[in-house]
Amino acid sequence: MWVWAIETQLNPKELKKNLFLAKDKYGRIAWHRAALNGSLEAMETLRSWVKEAELNTDELLLVPTADGYTAFQLEAHRTTM
Repeated sequence: MWVWAIETQLNPKELKKNLFLAKDKYGRIAWHRAALNGSLEAMETLRSWVKEAELNTDELLLVPTADGYTAFQLEAHRTTM
């Protein structure tokens, strides 16, 4: 998807909306999925893409799921189980 975004030359606002804020049926974005799976590699990849697109990482990490949980909260819950 990242290659597609670069090839289509989306501006950062469109990229954020179309790629980084895309939600699944549970209201989760890619950050939430990476946190739930405990994938540090996925989190680092997302962070590097966000940095490359010159977007605000903190803003994206604080997006809540449909249930109101952030990626930080999901990861914390996962590691305490």
